[in-house]
Amino acid sequence: MRWISKILPLYAVLACTTPTQQQKEKDAQVDALLATTTTAPAANPCQTPLVPVPAFLKEHSVMVTRFLKSCALETGGRGFQENSPFVAMGFPCAGGEGKMEVIGYYFSPKAVHFTLDTSCPMLKTSQEKIRQSALQLLQLTPTASLLAINPFTVQYWEIPGFDAADVGTALELPAIETQVKRWNPVTKGAPIEVRLYGRENAWVPGNVVYEVQGELIVTSQSRFQLRVKQAKAMTKEEEEQVITRCKALEPARDCTQVFSGGA
Repeated sequence: MRWISKILPLYAVLACTTPTQQQKEKDAQVDALLATTTTAPAANPCQTPLVPVPAFLKEHSVMVTRFLKSCALETGGRGFQENSPFVAMGFPCAGGEGKMEVIGYYFSPKAVHFTLDTSCPMLKTSQEKIRQSALQLLQLTPTASLLAINPFTVQYWEIPGFDAADVGTALELPAIETQVKRWNPVTKGAPIEVRLYGRENAWVPGNVVYEVQGELIVTSQSRFQLRVKQAKAMTKEEEEQVITRCKALEPARDCTQVFSGGA
């Protein structure tokens, strides 16, 4: 029985040290796993498009406005996750005819009204074609999806050639009987230069205001179409310049509310 008395203390030592050794091994495995996790590249790296967004797709008269899965770049600023869905914005009356109301005689009217609201059709094209054009322009991954195309809402407009401007979606050429020489070419297909200011007709973080340079083309005595030449997001400085011009209108309009309010 003496050998048993010698073995029991040794067994007790092994019983006390073995769990500690196992725990050390487990801790080492966890440390190795954490090291691998922190040094491995992210599954969805933050990146920037080849062309800054918002980006205008002229062939479709559509603007890519934003990515839904944004992220912070290592160099600072904001980017988007790979394969992030994106959203575009179309322009009313660029894909169909809008309503034009002539007050008085068509070739010598007293006033002309153009309705440019969101019920007017955007440019007719397939969503897949717009997606493919965006992928090519921005150099996105082939699986990136176009989630929606929202209409542009006009909140302020200017028609430089006729010295007309106002807030809202109804564009008007008042007292046009004094500008017949300018109007007659329009009845024969000459474009009317317009500048439109407004927002995407959706809830959008950041309250982005866009400037649209385009032309109104009269297609009949009661219809017109918008041809978009260029569109861009405005800087605060550009926005202030437009607000100043808007405030100069008589009678006075609440221009600050138009430009500072949400969509």
